[in-house]
Amino acid sequence: MYPSARQRHSRFGGPQLDHMRVRSALFDLLLRIAREDRLDQWAFAHMFNISQPRASDAVHRRIEKFNSETLIDMLARLGVRIELHVAERFPYKRWNFPR
Repeated sequence: MYPSARQRHSRFGGPQLDHMRVRSALFDLLLRIAREDRLDQWAFAHMFNISQPRASDAVHRRIEKFNSETLIDMLARLGVRIELHVAERFPYKRWNFPR
């Protein structure tokens, strides 16, 4: 891989930030529904067929331990239908890759 073609990850932006933003929105919805339905860790673990430590991670919002696909599956079990809306497309730099 060429040094200029590497993806740059920083705490201020990049691909990682977009993934974290999506997971954060999904996690907020999941925890809001769990609060409304008064699900504790035990109920959370049994409803989603996960271990107690994994349920603890979810209840304490340890977002880095869950990917977006897992969160979508958990929300589907709660009867939530997810729709994706692309807000905006920004211009990007075209790379001149060597041939």
